[in-house]
Amino acid sequence: MPGTQVPTHVTQGSFRRAMLLQVANVSAESFAWGFIYIQAAMRGASEAQLALYFVVMYGAAGLVIPAMGRPVHVGRSMASGLLLRASAMLVAIGVASFGNVLLAGALHGAFIALFWVPYNAVFFRYTSDADRAGRSTALFALFAVSGALLPLLGAVVIDGSSFAVALVVGAMLLSAGAVAALATGWGPPMHFRLPRAIVKGRSLGPLAAAEGVWQGVFWLVTQLGTLRMVDTVLQYGEFLAFLGVMSGVASVLAGRWSDRSRDRGLPLVLSACGVAVATGLVTLTFGHLIWWSLAVGVANFFANMMMAFTFTLMAELGPGIDDSMALREFMFNVGRVSGGALVGIAVLASGGDLRWPLAVAAAAVVVMLLGYLRALRARASAAADAAASTVAGPAA
Repeated sequence: MPGTQVPTHVTQGSFRRAMLLQVANVSAESFAWGFIYIQAAMRGASEAQLALYFVVMYGAAGLVIPAMGRPVHVGRSMASGLLLRASAMLVAIGVASFGNVLLAGALHGAFIALFWVPYNAVFFRYTSDADRAGRSTALFALFAVSGALLPLLGAVVIDGSSFAVALVVGAMLLSAGAVAALATGWGPPMHFRLPRAIVKGRSLGPLAAAEGVWQGVFWLVTQLGTLRMVDTVLQYGEFLAFLGVMSGVASVLAGRWSDRSRDRGLPLVLSACGVAVATGLVTLTFGHLIWWSLAVGVANFFANMMMAFTFTLMAELGPGIDDSMALREFMFNVGRVSGGALVGIAVLASGGDLRWPLAVAAAAVVVMLLGYLRALRARASAAADAAASTVAGPAA
């Protein structure tokens, strides 16, 4: 598969720096940024306003990707993204003003594009089929530990001091990550062209968008539904910690399974079906915090497994690593904006009934699954034809 090659001087040291960036990023997310919804709600933001914040954030991410410079210098791009996220946290100190919330969302959206597109590309550069399982497991284990512990610590700090203190700590962590990004040699820059990626990946882009629709609906409904049931920051932190455990464990399992299994179809079917069923179960648990938490946790468990497999499939089936990662993130954000808009419509036009957007999200997962299975069958058929041609060639 074509893609940017890594020169021999780029060694495991760069991968360790990539892990360091994630320590900073995930810690800031779990400790501080994850509380922005409840903090905005406690200061009077309505559900419709929170949906608008969500759409603005991912809309900004989608707009930044086509505008990224070419070539994309990996270290500079990731450092810029982390600093923009740090800026978003400082802006969010004024969370009482909804204008500040929207500005913070836009800055955070720019971070999503500038950080995740090159980060995902370099992750594939620095791993191979032989070691990707171990390295991805280490990365996902970081998510599990951070997601389990830091929301609780963040809730205690916010309760005992203020949201501003947590945000300043998060901004400092992100700034340190930006320094590490600039100080690391990441190899050659990325060379992606989004129009080319959309054309060459025209069978895969809609599948990423469908997955993004599920994310947009489910992530936002999770926030709004939980806010209807929790009364304190500590309760909210406990909920986030539970989701962190479920997501982290699923990601570790998926990292092992995906790289050790030659069959991408079976794990994708099982995880996607798990997401669709669990999403349906979530619709039955509104108003019951314990059952809600369990259902949302199970959905997150399967979703994180599914994302690991679709991530790998996009890289394997797509138009080269650089184009594939740009296409994936762009179409994700198209889907997330669409999903968030559906939730906003539900809040405004259907009395706050969040069940029908979840049904749409479950259907989007099924559509995505069928599309990937079709792509896998096409790849298998092409491989069989190529093998037959090879065998027939000498005989001819």
